[in-house]
Amino acid sequence: MLDSETSYLGRETAEELAKACGFTAAGLVALPHREESRDADRFTKWIAAGHGGTMQYLARHNEDGTLVRARVATPFPWARSAIVGFASYRFDAPLSTETHDPRSGWIAPGTPLTRSAGGIGRLAI
Repeated sequence: MLDSETSYLGRETAEELAKACGFTAAGLVALPHREESRDADRFTKWIAAGHGGTMQYLARHNEDGTLVRARVATPFPWARSAIVGFASYRFDAPLSTETHDPRSGWIAPGTPLTRSAGGIGRLAI
């Protein structure tokens, strides 16, 4: 569907594509959005408070000292819109944190394996 030619993606198609990728819902947003400054300030304070935990990539700064993920335009200056996907962390399967199987390991989200709290799956090895 996507190629090198200019294409336009409507709200319905964006939602269909997001659901096909496993998201619960999705929406389109024009960039920069009207609350960008407010949201960048909130994100900067959130990171400064240590809420990024072990996700150190969220706190990365570029060579100018700008927090890269605070504004979409920092890493993607050419972006004019974005698809925002929403995922529910509530599933019918048991949480992977509740397993007592010593052969279990943690894997990244988006796998077709047992889903868990935080979107992380469980893999028996």
